[in-house]
Amino acid sequence: MSESKINILQFGTGNFLRGFIEPMFQSLKDKGIWEPRIVLVQSTNSNSLKRLEETNFNYPLWLAGIQDGKEVNEEIKIDCINAGLKLLDQTEAFLKLAESEELEFVISNVTEAGFKLEEEEEISLFPKSFPARLTLFLFKRFEFFEGDSSKGLQIFPCELISNNGDKLLEMVRDQSEKWNLPQEFKAWINQYNSFYNTLVDRIIPGKPSEETLKEFRPELDLHPSRVQGEPYFFLGLEAKDKNVDKGILGDPDLNITFTQDLTPYSLRKVRILNGAHIAMVALGLPKGIRTVGDFMRDDSLFLHLREMIESEVIPVLPMDQDELKVYMEEIFDRFRNPFIEHKLRDISLNTIAKLSPRILDSVQDYYQKFNRLPEKLTEVFIQSIDSYLKYPESIRDTEKVKAIFDQAGQLKNPEEKADFLLDHPDLWNYELSSLAGVRKRLVASIS
Repeated sequence: MSESKINILQFGTGNFLRGFIEPMFQSLKDKGIWEPRIVLVQSTNSNSLKRLEETNFNYPLWLAGIQDGKEVNEEIKIDCINAGLKLLDQTEAFLKLAESEELEFVISNVTEAGFKLEEEEEISLFPKSFPARLTLFLFKRFEFFEGDSSKGLQIFPCELISNNGDKLLEMVRDQSEKWNLPQEFKAWINQYNSFYNTLVDRIIPGKPSEETLKEFRPELDLHPSRVQGEPYFFLGLEAKDKNVDKGILGDPDLNITFTQDLTPYSLRKVRILNGAHIAMVALGLPKGIRTVGDFMRDDSLFLHLREMIESEVIPVLPMDQDELKVYMEEIFDRFRNPFIEHKLRDISLNTIAKLSPRILDSVQDYYQKFNRLPEKLTEVFIQSIDSYLKYPESIRDTEKVKAIFDQAGQLKNPEEKADFLLDHPDLWNYELSSLAGVRKRLVASIS
C-alpha cells in the first residue's frame, strides 16, 4: 500500500458505504474523470475486510429497482478500493496514512453507537472512540505537514444523525482540549478542514440471498462480497458558504446536492417517506397487508396514501410544491421495488416514538395553517393508538411504552383511556389536547 497515493480514507467496511459511497466515486473512475484510491478502516470484529481481501477488494454491486417508472436490474464492478486495515491490529499503518500527500476525503459510517466520545487516556495511547481516533489522525497530519493549509481534509460523516458534521467537529475540538493540543492545531482544524453535515438516502439490503439471485439474476455467481442496492441515490452536503469550492464533489456525475441548509431535505424525507411507512403500518396491517409492495399493489390503499401526501403533507412543507411532488413519485417508485421485500411488521418497530416526527408534526403544521385537522393523517394516528390497545400482544416497542399501554388497557372508560394516553408526557413531544377533535376521534375509535 503506497500511503502517498491514497486520496480517500473510509471508516467503515459495511454494506451501506460499499453500496453508497464506492459506486459514487467508481463512476468518476469509469469515465476517466478522477482516480479514487480508497483505504478502508475496520474497527469491528466482523469478517467483511477479510472477505474483501480475498477478492483484492473488488466486488459487484447489484442495483435493482424502479426508477422513473422503469425497472432497473444491472450490476456494477467496484474496483476503486486499494487497501484495508484493521484497528487495533494496524494502528501504526493507520497513522502513517496521515502522511498521504494526496489524501482529500475522510468518510465515515460507524453507526450512531460509535459516533461519540469516550473517556480517553493520554494521547500516547491509541484512542478507543472514532472521534478521538480522527482527532489523533488529524493531529499527526498537522504535525507531518507542519500546518500546511493545503493539507486540510474534507470530512463527511454518513451516520444517520442530524447535524452530524457539526457534532463531529465539536467532538474533535473537545478531544483536542482534553489532550491539551496546541492552539495552532485547533486553528488549522477550524480554518482548513471542512466538516459537512450530510443526509444520505439509499436502501442497501446487503448481500442478496441465493434464492433472490436465482429468482432475478440466475446467471450471476455467488460472490462473497456482492452488495445489493436500489437505484435511488441522494447525498446532501450542507455547506454554510454558498461559494464553497466543491472541487471534485461538484462534478455533475456524482449528483450531490449542495445546500446551505439540509433541514428541508431532511424534513421531506421524514414527513413523506417515513410518514408513508407509518401510514402503511396503520392502514395495511389491520387489513392483512404484509409488505410495502403488497400495499402499493392494493389500488384503494395506494390511492388513499397518495391523497394523504398530496393534500395533507406536501402543502405544509417549506419547499417548492412541484419539486415535492416529483420527490413523492420517486418515493412511490422505491416502494414498488420488486427486488426488495420490506415487511410492514419490521417497520412497525417502536411506532410510538416515530409518530411524533413522522405524522404528528404534519398534523400540527396542517392544523396551524388551515385551522382544522387533516383527515387522513389523523386517521393514521388514531389507528396506530387503537392497534396498540386492541392487540397488545403484537406491540413491538420499548418496555416503557408497553407498560404505559398496559396501564391504559386496564382503564374501563374510553374517555379515561384517551385522556391518559393523549396527555402522557412520555409518549409525545407536545400536548395533544391542543388539537381540537383528536380526543373525540380517539374516544370514538376506542369505543
